[in-house]
Amino acid sequence: MTIESILIYVGKSIARLAFKTALKNKITPLFGDKESYEASLYHVILKTIEDFEKEHPSSKVTGKFPFYKSHLLFDALSRYVLFNEGSKETLDIAFKENTNIIPPTKEELEAFYQLFLDNVVQDQKLKDLFISENYQKQIFSNTEKLKSLINLTTSVKDDTQEIIKRLDGGVSSQIPKELTTLLPKLEKRKIVGRRSELEKLKKSLFDNKQVVLVNGMGGIGKTTLATVYLTEFFNEYNHIAWISATQNGFYNDVVAAAGLLESLRIELGGTPEETYNAVKAKLNSLKGKNLLIIDNATEDLAIYASYLPSQPKWHLLVTSREKIDFFDTMEIGFLSEPEAVQLFKEHYKYQKLQNKDIKELVAGIEYHTLTIEILAKTAQELRMSPTALNAAIVNNMETDIITRHRNKKIGKILSYLTAVFDMSELTKDGITVLKYISVLPSEYLQNEDLEEVLSFLPDILPRGRAELLKKGWVLYNPSEDAYKLHQIIQEVVKSKFTHDAEFLEPLIISLQSVLSFNIENKDNPISKFKWIPYGKTFLKQFEENTAINVSTIQNNLGLILRDLGDYVGAKGVLEKSVESHEKYFGEDHPNTISSYSNFALFLQDIGDYRGAKNLIERVVSSDEKNFGEDHPNTAISYSILGLVLKDLKDYRGAKNLLEKALVSDEKNFGDHHLNTATSYLNLATTLRGIGDYEGAKDLMEKAMSSYERNLGMDHPYTTTSYSNLALVLQDLGNYEGAKDLLEKAIASDIKNFGEHHPATANRYSNLATVHKDLGNYEGAKVLLEKAYQIFLNKLGGEHPNTKIVKGNLSVIIKEMENQ
Repeated sequence: MTIESILIYVGKSIARLAFKTALKNKITPLFGDKESYEASLYHVILKTIEDFEKEHPSSKVTGKFPFYKSHLLFDALSRYVLFNEGSKETLDIAFKENTNIIPPTKEELEAFYQLFLDNVVQDQKLKDLFISENYQKQIFSNTEKLKSLINLTTSVKDDTQEIIKRLDGGVSSQIPKELTTLLPKLEKRKIVGRRSELEKLKKSLFDNKQVVLVNGMGGIGKTTLATVYLTEFFNEYNHIAWISATQNGFYNDVVAAAGLLESLRIELGGTPEETYNAVKAKLNSLKGKNLLIIDNATEDLAIYASYLPSQPKWHLLVTSREKIDFFDTMEIGFLSEPEAVQLFKEHYKYQKLQNKDIKELVAGIEYHTLTIEILAKTAQELRMSPTALNAAIVNNMETDIITRHRNKKIGKILSYLTAVFDMSELTKDGITVLKYISVLPSEYLQNEDLEEVLSFLPDILPRGRAELLKKGWVLYNPSEDAYKLHQIIQEVVKSKFTHDAEFLEPLIISLQSVLSFNIENKDNPISKFKWIPYGKTFLKQFEENTAINVSTIQNNLGLILRDLGDYVGAKGVLEKSVESHEKYFGEDHPNTISSYSNFALFLQDIGDYRGAKNLIERVVSSDEKNFGEDHPNTAISYSILGLVLKDLKDYRGAKNLLEKALVSDEKNFGDHHLNTATSYLNLATTLRGIGDYEGAKDLMEKAMSSYERNLGMDHPYTTTSYSNLALVLQDLGNYEGAKDLLEKAIASDIKNFGEHHPATANRYSNLATVHKDLGNYEGAKVLLEKAYQIFLNKLGGEHPNTKIVKGNLSVIIKEMENQ
């Protein structure tokens, strides 16, 4: 140490000692022990701010903060200036003069002051000091003494600062550019993408003079962007400091920043707040343009917004996965597919994985930057196959790679990601909502759908959802009012928390409900299609878990897939539903019998009439035994068996069963019930098959009228009645009437299912036969070609419908050739 340095150190110490001595000599007679009342007062002030914020949440204004987070108010309370008469009015004027503060109303200031006094009364030290028999007299006496004390301390402090300023004046040029040691550096050419974000960041800081918050989920590249910005524009700044935020509090983080106090020639002493104030004063005294980066900040930084160095001298860049008030937010999104592939190839140099494999891999992890780096380096080190690499996260594979995110070996991949996404700061509500969302689809979920499927959390969901959004755990699309939990976070949550049967039970009940279809409730199967991803996602995770009964979800999902026309998907789910029901309930249980009935309907749809007949006969026998012949359940099984017999051309057997079903429904529900309307329609199709067209027409008109009245003209059931009645009109020679009804049915089917659904193909086929009868062979050919292509794609070449349409098309083509 040089003689000059020793003299500077001694001079500073003497100046500070003079200030502290004067302060102590004046303040001790007034308040007693300084630290005793300061600790109590600090606690009361913070509690008042917290209580007031809960009762009077402030509106958010970009670049401004509410009055109760202002140093003006804090200083006033800490000196008890508010005890003086007229001081609230003085403070109100000060608020209005400060353009960075959202000024309070008179009522708000009064309410805050009263809350502060109430909290003072609750603190015994402050109560003994300020609330006594001589309250008013003592308060105003102390306030007058405080005024003289403030004047004196201000004078002493000014003298002290002048001494320090003169002592520092000769060495200010020695303050280094890099105020904190080990500043991270990364050149732009070494990263993939982010060029536009880099330019936007520079513009915000240099041109718009904003305090910028770089916001995004963990591991997406926020710190990397800040590092590249620092490196790219290093020469634009006189001084640069990097503060890494921790859970120890902002003041402590600043004090602990490696090299900062030494660079600014500040001694470590006093409280962290006192040290920070010294740091801030020193930072503000530096000349030129300077850069302060606060990395991985939390929402608590908003409390200190007005205490931070600011423009024009200081550019402030903050990174956080949380939303932080009072800063201008710059969202950082995911890499594009080409960028993600390029990033993977930056770390993977072998040729074993092809472009197609890499594209599938990065899409599977939803273009998450850190995970792409981990998997690419793991593939490079272990030379893994695409299949093994895709399972690396779920299997928590061991790897010795090092990432830029943390400069050490990561060990097990999923364990490492779990450490990256630390959930220790989440509340119980936040964790509950996070656990439930983690087993739902990893896509943007409409808020109204989320509220419906998690309706068993009426109070917890709003609080938990708001917390997860604020802290960056979920993504939000404001234009769609939709939330999304990234797939990587889903895997982390499922790894960290147990989803047992008790926890999942309310969600299982909810999924059963949203996937259920009940015509008596006038449900439309179209409205259920949006729940298919929910059911599929849940089953993929839990249908192999023997402790969880998912049989009803399987059954309901299978029926919705059948309505959608996804017969391949429906078959797999309905077969598993039958197995699950037999396992959990036994073969003779009503629930299991119902699953047989539903699977029989599916077999009928795909043309396996014999298989459907064998299964539904078993259902009929059980229903007659358990419920009797006149029970509604038995009537349904009669109807299903009757329709299967019709498909097998056993019209007499079909007619007998369908008549029994109709009598039962009329008896149990009356003539105008939807169940009865369905029985009318079923029997009518059989009467048509045996040539009783007038009888069929009467029943179909009754069914159509009931469906229109109860369900509306565009409901799929109503559309089916239009189509069936059209066929009867065609049989009766009323081709124009048939044509009108079928065109109406096709328009409705396209609206409900789209142009490529089997139901739409049926209408095309039926309308084609009407066009043929009208002599429009070209129109018939076009419609049959469309129907054949749909049936072939959806049902396969061996399905009866495909074969029938193919045959009809051949006939039309031959007749056209012979004309």
